[in-house]
Amino acid sequence: SCGSKTADTDTVDETPKTTFADGTYTVASGSKLMWTGAKTLGSSHNGDISLTSGAFTLEGDKITGGSFVIDMASINNLDLAEDAESKAKLEGHLKTADFFDTEQFPTATITITGSEPVEGNTHKVMGDFTLKGKTNPITFNATVAPADKGAKIAADFTFDRTLWNVEFNSPKFPAFANLAADNVISDDIAIKFDLTATK
Repeated sequence: SCGSKTADTDTVDETPKTTFADGTYTVASGSKLMWTGAKTLGSSHNGDISLTSGAFTLEGDKITGGSFVIDMASINNLDLAEDAESKAKLEGHLKTADFFDTEQFPTATITITGSEPVEGNTHKVMGDFTLKGKTNPITFNATVAPADKGAKIAADFTFDRTLWNVEFNSPKFPAFANLAADNVISDDIAIKFDLTATK
């Protein structure tokens, strides 16, 4: 999940620092982010979601900017792939106003505003995450590595969905305060990506 509870990751790259050419690196169309959501008692679902567009800028080996536009209607479940009915039911529910309301909010955006070096090729990235019409700041660690004709950017982090008005089955809200424990959904959603970009 991505949130303010600013998103964090403990991953630190210990490989020698690589020098990259300054400029803007564009992610291939259709690139995907991975997501995981879970109930507080342990059962979980995971899947992917496509990017409409994505790019980031490197200057002096720092990530200085960038933007990733997420196609929320493309949300796809993977763990129920062998149960078509359950898969379709879950994906349909995630697209409703209970969760991401993709008809009203078809895209989400991660906008990078800057970064700080951590170690090697790892950067602490600062930015804004807009989801379901709400924008909050986020921070997360990202690693930049060489790739053919460009660079790869990889990260994993969590965000607190309730800060973006995704309230369903969260006991933080009065409507769900008395929910049975096995129906409570964690506020945290995990995001992971490993994207290749060309300059």
